[in-house]
Amino acid sequence: MGERETPGMLADRLAAQLPITARRVLLAGRPVPGLEALLRARNPKIVIERVDGAAPSADMPSDAPRDNTAPYDTGPYDAAALVADTPEEAEAALKALAPRVSNEGVCALLVPNRFFWPRLQAFLAGKKEDAPGGFDLEDLQEMAKRAGAPLARIVAIQAGPRLSEETAKALRPLCAALQVDGEMALRRLAASHFTTQTRPRRKPERTIRVTGAPLASKPDAMAIVRMQAPLAALGTLPDFEIGQVLPAPRIVLRPGEEKRGVFIWQRPILTRQGSLASYRSILQTHKLLVVEFDDHPMRWPAIAENDHLTFRAAHAVRTSTEKMAEIIREWNPNVFVSPNQIEALPPFRPVEPRQGPVRLLFAALNRKEDWAPYIDAVNEVVFRYGPEKLRVDVVFDRAFFDAVKAEDKHYQPVLPFREYKALLSKADIAWLPLEDNLFNRCKSDLKFIECGAYSVAVVASPVIYGDVVRHGETGLLYKSAKQLREHLRALIEDREQRGKIARAAYEEVASRRMRTYHASGEAAWFTELLRNHEALEAERVARLRDEPAWGEPQAETA
Repeated sequence: MGERETPGMLADRLAAQLPITARRVLLAGRPVPGLEALLRARNPKIVIERVDGAAPSADMPSDAPRDNTAPYDTGPYDAAALVADTPEEAEAALKALAPRVSNEGVCALLVPNRFFWPRLQAFLAGKKEDAPGGFDLEDLQEMAKRAGAPLARIVAIQAGPRLSEETAKALRPLCAALQVDGEMALRRLAASHFTTQTRPRRKPERTIRVTGAPLASKPDAMAIVRMQAPLAALGTLPDFEIGQVLPAPRIVLRPGEEKRGVFIWQRPILTRQGSLASYRSILQTHKLLVVEFDDHPMRWPAIAENDHLTFRAAHAVRTSTEKMAEIIREWNPNVFVSPNQIEALPPFRPVEPRQGPVRLLFAALNRKEDWAPYIDAVNEVVFRYGPEKLRVDVVFDRAFFDAVKAEDKHYQPVLPFREYKALLSKADIAWLPLEDNLFNRCKSDLKFIECGAYSVAVVASPVIYGDVVRHGETGLLYKSAKQLREHLRALIEDREQRGKIARAAYEEVASRRMRTYHASGEAAWFTELLRNHEALEAERVARLRDEPAWGEPQAETA
């Protein structure tokens, strides 16, 4: 019983109920450790104001505590977060907050579960309960109705001691004897808190339900970057509900369930022989199919062999660059460019406190054609520095690790994305090579913005990175082996230059490349897709006239 509530989990779940697009946020009630830092990591430009009581005073916001890092604005809040312990406290606070949020504004609540199992344990042991009040689901819903703010979603959180399987096993016979639904009772007992979201000024006209199938391959980075993270961001918006996003989702509807809105399929290779059954299941359960594809399809010959069904059979396609969009529009005109973004910005790492050797990172898949022409130049640089001056970290590419001649070098095979970011957060310099060919010209600048976010100075090729890196300011660009040698040496030996470049790249990401600045545009695209569903379905059928098995019109939606 020594395990305590996890503050980071509470902050994360409460932040997930606050729109990622919110620029001005009011925090009311008891502080949640880590919440402000998390919100500032999502949006470096956010204005956060706090009122200590759960209900703001009558003359708020004019007397609100000021955020000294941003201009004070007396206009309405985009969102408010409330921590309350009792239904009475929450009701009064919601009524006070509702006039202070914008017409599109959201209120998010974090409340304790009245039936969390340690409370039951204390009751059975005859102990006096320390924690006040608490809610059950019915309390929460009734309170919101009385406050005139119906709840859009409720999420249960397990942020304290877990209900053990032994305890659950012992409770099931008791529930049966009392004629209580055992599994429902166990779910009630397991949750320590609930979070919920409401839009008190205007109920959403419709809820856009999105599910999807990300890549199942390792590493998991692209599934997270292109699917899970952007959909989680959309899920913070009151108009969106994000369902299962799994490599092999269960594509069925419950009895009486209406068709869901959008299914996003990441990098499917649709073939006439192997994909039709899955395709039909998606169209039977969803109004729209969106294909997510962010690399040139030339690498997968089966796509062309099947007459680009991957793109033609979708209602729309989502990709990461305008270059990719131009290519895909040959087979489907409905293409949305969603550039890669950073979800949360870690604190900047100044170079001055960094100890030990300079750490050079090379982390890439399938890049031998890009690094092989320059390996002699790289080895000329790294060979001259001993382990006290330089360490080389290599991720994914064993051939590069074997070829580089550094005395102190370390190899990591495929890394989970979380561990890759941890390694990136220790790097000083990253080498980003891309040779000039069609496949590479369709790639994105993801590596640069990741390095910028984690305070890593880059030496990069002009292909792709020449469009985003300002040479000498946010990174160094090379066009020859000689320039590559010079730039690597400069960054290894000149700490001040390395720090200035890392800082400028970090500020570039903070000001322009955060998910918070772009989520509303993506939300608007999905909304427009559903609004034009009938026209998009007619276009899909027309594109597939020569594929009768694939081009059957969708059945009427429920």
